Amino acid sequence: MAKILKIVDFDAHNIVSVKPTLMGLDLPETVEPDDSEADIIENQPEEKDGAEASTLMAEAQAHVEAMLNQAEVKIENWKEAAQKEGWEAGYIQAQQAAEAELAETLATARNLAQSATEAKAQLLSNSRAEIERLAVAIARKIIGKELTVNPKAISDIVVQAIESADIHGACSIKVNPEDYEILEPMWDAIPSFQSPDNTWQLVPDKRVSRGGCLIEVNGGIVNAQIESQLAEVVNAFEAIGESQ
Repeated sequence: MAKILKIVDFDAHNIVSVKPTLMGLDLPETVEPDDSEADIIENQPEEKDGAEASTLMAEAQAHVEAMLNQAEVKIENWKEAAQKEGWEAGYIQAQQAAEAELAETLATARNLAQSATEAKAQLLSNSRAEIERLAVAIARKIIGKELTVNPKAISDIVVQAIESADIHGACSIKVNPEDYEILEPMWDAIPSFQSPDNTWQLVPDKRVSRGGCLIEVNGGIVNAQIESQLAEVVNAFEAIGESQ
């Protein structure tokens, strides 16, 4: 709180000046009594002079005290306003710092997510060839085991190939010699192997792998060998990899 000085000067009968002085703040002087009031005071009897002077001094003192109180209130208001401004400035600064830190954290998280996505894509790309080889090996083992356990499974494979090719007219159905030995005895008993004009021929061909067949029809060939079917599996894997 600023230092407050009270200066009150008196002469024998009149109040000369009453001026509150606040360090750093000039306050208005109190109103001096006019000449008419001074004349009245001078004409008063001597016994009343002291009492009225005391009364005027008390009134002036009260006026000064009131003005000083007002000044103190203003100073407190100024201090509170300054503190509030300082708090608001600090709050804004802290908020800006928090927002900057949050933005940096989000940027780091995005970079980590991007790195993880790229690593996953690279892993899938490197693993795709191995997955394809594994799938082909598994398919070969399954088909080979099926033919060993159930030799007649070759008939289902050939029937499926004929139906998928939607063959019309003469054709030659070539199979591995080992599969031919299984199919030939049942050829006439399987309706799917019989064409309306009986122009389908079952031909052994050692170039054909076991478990598959080649159908030659109208100058074209339907490849239903295991290798061809597995190639379709590989293509499917590649299509899946490209779509990711």
